[in-house]
Amino acid sequence: MYIAKHLTMAYIMYEVVYMLTYEPLRILLVKRNLKKMEFASMVGITAPTLAKLMQDKPVTLDVLDRVCETLDVELHEVIRRRGKDERGSDHDAKND
Repeated sequence: MYIAKHLTMAYIMYEVVYMLTYEPLRILLVKRNLKKMEFASMVGITAPTLAKLMQDKPVTLDVLDRVCETLDVELHEVIRRRGKDERGSDHDAKND
């Protein structure tokens, strides 16, 4: 995770950009024709945890394990690491 600064109308706004994305999970849900709340109920997660998954925010490994168990998939089928081009130039400059 890193924080990118953006100047907006004379004040600084920070945007948190996470290194991991649950995009493969969202694609899997569409392919399996699962509605979000149906999926949450199957896995046994709350609406706030579901929102974290949909917004690429951190969740516990326990949640990811339950997702994999419920959907009968491996971890790499529900999560992936963002490429450098997806993380933005601020992050690259900080880590050089």
